[in-house]
Amino acid sequence: MPVFGTQMFGSAGAGTPEGDVTFTGKAGSSSNLSSYSYSVDCGDGGDMVVATFTQSGGLPSISSYSLDGQTITSKKTEDDASEVAIAIGTCTGVSSGSNTFAVTWSRSCYRSMVFVWKVENVDIVTMEQALSADALSISMSSYTAGSVICVGCGTASSSEFSGASGVTYDGNQKEEGNMTGGNDKAADASTSISFSGTSNRPLIVALELSPE
Repeated sequence: MPVFGTQMFGSAGAGTPEGDVTFTGKAGSSSNLSSYSYSVDCGDGGDMVVATFTQSGGLPSISSYSLDGQTITSKKTEDDASEVAIAIGTCTGVSSGSNTFAVTWSRSCYRSMVFVWKVENVDIVTMEQALSADALSISMSSYTAGSVICVGCGTASSSEFSGASGVTYDGNQKEEGNMTGGNDKAADASTSISFSGTSNRPLIVALELSPE
């Protein structure tokens, strides 16, 4: 008698598993500081992509940042050469639940915000590509099959972000200025990614991580 269900059609067993991405949390502070430390949800932990945004009275740059004590390896930064900056990076071995996000900027800032995504089955060290712009939109011209996309966007505007096109919208974090984020598997994302909302000094960073 034939045994049914033993052949796995279309399963990942024949090749590399596709990457997966899950938004876990966002947080922020509107304190006037150069070093910030606040709690952010990291879901069930593991490998993470982290994006952070700040605004200052002069040009800020990121000195260091970590999550749950794990150093975040910066993959891309962007600034407007005046008063706002954004960075995106990766880290491993993050504990489950709420953890401390710590960031030090090169100067005192008005506010700081963070978005965190858990990624699985991806090469956390060798990125596929990372892009940035002084804009609310960005185009990632080619994706690798099975990769994942994480995008962070920030603005000095007091008007909140209200949505995204090309990726799943991960909401808005308002700290007088605003930060937002989006994520998707490459198969579900568009090569043209944008966020809606009134902008003032907008910045965007996007990271693609390919399967392991």
